[in-house]
Order: sequence, then structure tokens, then C-alpha cells
Amino acid sequence: MSGSKPILPSVVKPITSAIGYYTPDAILKQLSPEMAEQKRLTNLIIQQNSALRAYIKGKKNLPRGDAGLKILKEQVDEFSASVLEARSLVHIQPSEEFTDLHQQLMENEKVHPVADLKDLRETRLGGEGQNKDCQAFLVDPLNGPKVLTGIYRYHSQVRERHGRIWAQDLPGDVDDIKSSALKPLTGNESVTGYYSISSKWPGSGPVLIGELGSVTPEMRFETTISPARDFYKAVNMEELLHLSDQDIRAEVLKYLIEDSDGVRNFHLGNGACVGWIHVNRDSKTDPIIINYIYKRDLLDDNQKEFDRGKGKIPLSPELFAEIYGIRDFSVTGKVHMAYGF
Repeated sequence: MSGSKPILPSVVKPITSAIGYYTPDAILKQLSPEMAEQKRLTNLIIQQNSALRAYIKGKKNLPRGDAGLKILKEQVDEFSASVLEARSLVHIQPSEEFTDLHQQLMENEKVHPVADLKDLRETRLGGEGQNKDCQAFLVDPLNGPKVLTGIYRYHSQVRERHGRIWAQDLPGDVDDIKSSALKPLTGNESVTGYYSISSKWPGSGPVLIGELGSVTPEMRFETTISPARDFYKAVNMEELLHLSDQDIRAEVLKYLIEDSDGVRNFHLGNGACVGWIHVNRDSKTDPIIINYIYKRDLLDDNQKEFDRGKGKIPLSPELFAEIYGIRDFSVTGKVHMAYGF
């Protein structure tokens, strides 16, 4: 196997209609011989990739430098990249005709699980003109469309103060967001918040984040609404919540500086900055929420500064000012004020 090469689709065509929605009719109409071959190749690559990943998982006790395992991992990376080439960015609609896709979304959702399909459709899968939606990467092998990764979005109005949106005013109550009923857009929305992302396919998450700009209104403020789940495990939350909000924010930032947090690495590695740290004392599930802010024209600059934790953590001016206002908390050389504010 080490000498074999993955099959790469040479022709990539979208499986969606011009407006970006998956429909069965759209697939059937595009099913030319060329497209049928692409579907066959995509199906084969997915099968090969899954088999290799299962094999590697079973060999996890092999030495880190094992040559055969290294070759297999490289091949998995190639397979994964080739499937991503055939992706389509799709707004998942709530209609029951897409039940198979909805079930995949439910199976993939690890951060904020939903109770059932009804809950998913009524609280997360908004259609055109609604305040919440799900954008996903799909591929279309022979056995039907597969969700590679999906992200849930919340659109809201945050009023400007002194000519701009301030980080501490961003949405920070994920319990309310994920459980509230869908509402019509008002036309005054200024912020799009990403409150959950589930990635089923290696490498698809950062690519999806990068492409969301194409389906987000120009000049829209973009932020995550991210629970600090790994932080909860690292501290005594009962004792922590006796501190002031400012001191809690300082403790969270210390953790982000000193520990290799996976969510931090994902978002800062994409070029986001730490915008604000919300303290929701009444929440039994997620009392600490972090806004990672995405300013698309400045992602490269922040990404270079962070460099996967080897450099400095970029902070919004509001968080930067608050942290530096805490006596005896030295962050010199560990953080910097993010670009573009």
C-alpha cells in the first residue's frame, strides 16, 4: 500500500444549484457521465480514507517514528484533501426532505447536542430570512450526500457605541441562543455569531471558516460564541465563581496563555483574536463564554503573531485594557492588541 497513490478527482463540479442549496433534482439534472465518474471516485476515496483511519487508530501503540504508520498517515492526509476538493458550501434547509442530512448533523454535533430532529429544525436550521442557520460542506458520493463539517450561525443586532461595536456587547449567552425559537430577520442585524462547529472530516473546519465570508453580508461583524469547556476541567468552578467577573476573565486568559487549548488553537490559528470573556453565573452548562473575533482582512496578521501558540495572543482593545488594569497580573510579551480595532 505504501507505494500506491490516492485517486484524486480531476474534475470538480458543485452539487448545488446556483443559489447554493442542495436539492435532489439539482443532483439528478447534473448527473452527466463525467459527474457520475466523479461521484464514483469520491465514494472510493471516502471508503479508503475511513479504512485507513480505522487501521491507524488500531495501531496507536506503535512507536511515533514508525515508517509504515507515517506513510499511512500521509496517505490519509492526501485522501482527505482530495475529498475536500469536491466540496460544496450549502445552507442546510429545515425541510423534512433533507432528513438524512439532518441526522448526520445530529450525529456530528458534540458541543451542543440536540434532543431530536424536531428540536434541530425548530431551533437551529433556519431558512432564508431567519436569525439562525447552518452552513455545511457536502460531498456527493454514490450513496448520497455526506456532511463533512457544519457550523451553526446566529444573526443579531448589536448597537454601536461611539461609532463601533464593542467586544463586551457581543452575544455571550449560548444557552439562550441554542434553545430559542427561530425568528425572522429584521434587517438591522450587525453581528453573525458562530456558536457551534462540528467537523467530521480532517482539515475541513478551517477551510469552512475561511469560506464563510462568501455567505456573510459585507461589513458584518463576525465572532464565535465559544464555551470554555477545557478550562472548566482545569479549575475548581465553584471557587472560581466567587471571584469578580474581572478576576475570572484574568484567570481564563492565564489559562489561554499557558495551556494548549484546542479551541484556542483552532480559532487563533485561523487568525481570530480573543475579543471578550463573558461570565454567565446563572448557567449550569456554560458559565464562561469566549468571543473569538474574525476580522477577515486582518486574519493573516494575527495568525502570524500567534503562530499556533509560539507567539503572542491577540486581544481586543477592550479585553487588553481590562487585563492590564489588574494589579500583579503581568502579560507583557504574552499578548498584544489585535490589529484592526
